[in-house]
Amino acid sequence: MAFNSVLHFKNRFWGGVGYRLIDAVSILAGAEVIEGLNVGLSYDIPTSQMVHSTVGSFEFTVQYVFKVDVEKDDRVFKSVRFL
Repeated sequence: MAFNSVLHFKNRFWGGVGYRLIDAVSILAGAEVIEGLNVGLSYDIPTSQMVHSTVGSFEFTVQYVFKVDVEKDDRVFKSVRFL
């Protein structure tokens, strides 16, 4: 089970922390490079028995968000069959 909390700044930057039960604490940060393209970096700090054999790990993320335009149907139906 994982818990994350992320804060966004000016819809361009984000940062936060996360916790995976009996495993690790994470520090997260990222930014929108161009419209739709996000990059991020996180660092995991182990909290389990592996803390003695590792110092943590980095994760690099690249995400692209596509804009999808969907036309909304504004027709009104007076039958429960079409609700």
